[in-house]
Amino acid sequence: MKEKLLNLFEDTVIAYDNLVSAIGKAERLKKSRSGIEVFCFVKGRVKIPVDKILKYCRGKVKDVEKFKSYVKELETLDALKKSGKLTSEQLKRLKFVNDEHYRINRSLEMKKVLEDFGVPDNVEWNKKIIDAIADTANKTLANKYGGIGNREVVKVIFKTPKGIILLDTKWEKIGYAKQWMNTIIIKTLK
Repeated sequence: MKEKLLNLFEDTVIAYDNLVSAIGKAERLKKSRSGIEVFCFVKGRVKIPVDKILKYCRGKVKDVEKFKSYVKELETLDALKKSGKLTSEQLKRLKFVNDEHYRINRSLEMKKVLEDFGVPDNVEWNKKIIDAIADTANKTLANKYGGIGNREVVKVIFKTPKGIILLDTKWEKIGYAKQWMNTIIIKTLK
C-alpha cells in the first residue's frame, strides 16, 4: 500500500511515514458509485481523502504545469466559438480544456490562500487541517441509520498564523454513521 501511495505523490518515504504516523489511521475506501479506490485518513466516523489535502489544496494537481497552455488554448477556442467556426471535435476539446482549467485554477487558488495566511505545506500544518475538518465533521454530521448517498455541507473555521479561513467541505454518507469528504474549497472570510 505504501508503494502505491508513493506513486501517487512525489513525497519521500520519510515524509509519508511521518505524515501517516502523525495523522493516525489510514485506509483505502472503494467508492460505491464509481468503484474507484481512494486512500483516506480516518478519524472517528469520517474519512478524508489524502489527495484532497496533500495535493488538491496545495496546488499539486495533475497537469498543473499545463495551466498557462490551457489558458491560451481556451482563448483560441473561445474566439472560434464566438465566430461560429468551432467544429464538433473542437467543441469537445473546449469542454475538456475548460474543465481542466477550472480544476487546476481552483487548486492554485486554494494554495495561494493557504500561503497568504501563513500555512506551510508540512506534516504539522497538514495534520492541523485534517484534525480541524475531522473534528468539526464528527460533531456536525448526522449519526443515524439510512440515507446512504445523502450529501451534506460542513463549514470549518480554521485558525492560521495570519487570521481565519473557511474550509467549505462537502460530505457523502457511505454507511451507518460514516461519511467521506467529496470536496473541499478554501476561502477567505470577508
